[in-house]
Amino acid sequence: MLLSSQKRYSKKEYQTKNKYPKYIPFDENFIWYWDLYFETGLIQEKLSRRNKITLVLDLDETLIHSNQIRLPGLNYDFTVSLKVKEAQTMFYVYKRPHVSEFLSQISKWFNIVIYTSSVQEYADPIIDFLDPNGYIKDRLYRCNCEQMSRNWIKDLSCVTNNFKKCVLVDNSPLAFSRNWKNGIQIKTWFGNPLDRELVKLLTFLDALRSLKDVRHILEYRKDWN
Repeated sequence: MLLSSQKRYSKKEYQTKNKYPKYIPFDENFIWYWDLYFETGLIQEKLSRRNKITLVLDLDETLIHSNQIRLPGLNYDFTVSLKVKEAQTMFYVYKRPHVSEFLSQISKWFNIVIYTSSVQEYADPIIDFLDPNGYIKDRLYRCNCEQMSRNWIKDLSCVTNNFKKCVLVDNSPLAFSRNWKNGIQIKTWFGNPLDRELVKLLTFLDALRSLKDVRHILEYRKDWN
């Protein structure tokens, strides 16, 4: 029963005015209120993202390769211009084989984050090109890394405080040396058009995504091969 101070809404009013209603009146129409509450997809999306593992991906030599010189026998996929030492420099960007299919599939399983040791001015145009469908939920750059000698160390505490459900895929094991139990090393890619490492990685990630704590598996593996 509705209290006198509570307004009875029609189903149409709820559909048009309250896609995510804060209060659902409990009366004989409670069932459809509840259905509407879930039909919006907002709750499912929130719960789904909260329960998914966060998959953190490196960019250069993991998903793409870029070079100031065009690779012989290969067509580049994208170009990005960046000021280097006061001079505007063109980079030719090549997508790793199967990267588009890879991102599409893992977006169904994980919350995807790009964590690159490159500067934002260089990385953002490439990520935008790689991900026209918006699969990638967050981005971190060189400013989020720690430099050690000539290497860049990535700190997963910049991404999440739940290390049970976080994986970093990088071609450099030094990148995840601070969180080595969360790291997967993938083979470095410099342009081999026959490369299938992302396809092979999918099989392992498919098994990994159901774990309550990914570290129970990853701490015993030097790499996923």
